[in-house]
Amino acid sequence: MTAISAEQHLEHIRLGVLGSPFYAGNDDALRSAPSDLLDGHAYAGEVQPLVDRGILGTDPVGPRDRTLGNTVSWYFTDEGMELARSWLAPAHEAGPQP
Repeated sequence: MTAISAEQHLEHIRLGVLGSPFYAGNDDALRSAPSDLLDGHAYAGEVQPLVDRGILGTDPVGPRDRTLGNTVSWYFTDEGMELARSWLAPAHEAGPQP
C-alpha cells in the first residue's frame, strides 16, 4: 500500500459527503463523516496534516476497534464543519473547493 496525501483523503471525504444524502442537514452525522469515510482506509500519519491545519480533530480508539493500527478516530472541528457545509451548499452559494 502506498501513502496517500492528506489532500487525497480530504477529497475522499468530500466525495463521500456529496455522494450520500445522509450528511445533508444532519450536523451530527456530518461532524463524524471523516471517521465514517476514513476508518479502514487511512493511516493516522497520512491524515495528520489535516489535524495540524485544524480541519480534523481526533478521539482515541480502543484496541478492539482499531483499523490499520490507528489509535484515533477523526471528526470535523468547527473549522472543518464550515468547509464540509460549503460542500453541501447549492453550487451558487458554495465557495472555492480545497
